[in-house]
Amino acid sequence: MRSTTARSMWQPAPSAGETLQSKSRSELGRRAILVGWLITMLGIAGYIVAMSRAGENADILDGLMGQGLIGWMSAALILAGVVTWFIGNYACLQDLADIPASGEE
Repeated sequence: MRSTTARSMWQPAPSAGETLQSKSRSELGRRAILVGWLITMLGIAGYIVAMSRAGENADILDGLMGQGLIGWMSAALILAGVVTWFIGNYACLQDLADIPASGEE
């Protein structure tokens, strides 16, 4: 009876292209998560500035959109950052799904 290490030793190794593609997709996902977080934080900073410039009794939508460019840009940055963050998470989860389970043959 063969051990699991002997069994895995006889399995073909992944090609260099598959390994490189997996590493690049994983790295792309990690970078997208970090960039998405950074973009969202910039949008939140713009949101804080826009809401602090609005009046005390301002509604969220009126206060944000009534500030002109800074309000619209902060909303767009938050949206773009969250979308980029989700794309990075999806890429990382796809990379994890491609890793075979250790007990499979």
